[in-house]
Amino acid sequence: PSWDMHVDHGDKCVCSNTLEGAPCGCPPGPPEATPVPAEACSTGPNALQASDLTQQTRLSGQGFAGPIVLPPGDVQIQVVDLSNNELCGGLPQFNTPSPKDPRQSSHQTEVLDLSHNKLSGGIEKLTDCLTWDQQPSREKAGPPRCETPRCLLWGCQKMHKINLASNRFSGQLPRNLDRCQEVKKLNFSHNDFSGELMTAYQNDWLHDNWKGFGDIDELTVVDLSSNKLSGKVPTDICRLDNLEFMDLTDNDFTPPDATETWPRNLCELWQKGKE
Repeated sequence: PSWDMHVDHGDKCVCSNTLEGAPCGCPPGPPEATPVPAEACSTGPNALQASDLTQQTRLSGQGFAGPIVLPPGDVQIQVVDLSNNELCGGLPQFNTPSPKDPRQSSHQTEVLDLSHNKLSGGIEKLTDCLTWDQQPSREKAGPPRCETPRCLLWGCQKMHKINLASNRFSGQLPRNLDRCQEVKKLNFSHNDFSGELMTAYQNDWLHDNWKGFGDIDELTVVDLSSNKLSGKVPTDICRLDNLEFMDLTDNDFTPPDATETWPRNLCELWQKGKE
């Protein structure tokens, strides 16, 4: 029988209208990064309290130590600036589905600055899908249909500034960072991130919807310096039309070869990094 397949990276695969006993399978999505656990973190006398986080949380350099604890419920936290403290533990999920409407975030965090702390582990929660569309379409009887339910709410969906610089984060960068479509400034510098940057697939029906780093359309500032990133820098970053600053220095990237075409400004940036 003919199969109607849909692939979308980061989504889950389910089947509807499956004939009894008939198999159903979707093409594989991109490989998931292995979650990296955070280092042990204890609460001390200068612990951050959930009540400290308000709509405009600007608590840089206040001497807080211990893990980040978020307030429960529908509390609007649009700005989170907890930079220059001694916070430890893992990255919490700042945006969670609202109890009133799971398609909306409870906190609606737009600015996230956790730079210059001691946070560790992976950052998978940044791009987690928080709410799935649980209503697959029901069509007339026929061959099994392999479907991918849509994600209605992503963890970083409303964020336009993310600064995680100078921590102890590690592991691979999330494969679906392109879900952070509103982010303009992204700073992951001075951590222990490893692996390759995500690359868009072209002319490949199986991976047609795999996006790349160059698909984060609003990016103006990118700083990934001083990590352990490797592989080739994906040429699809040339699609970042709004880019004003990019720093990839002090990593383990492979230099572009003579067959690759790079914009002059990126070639100069590469040369600067070697110097």
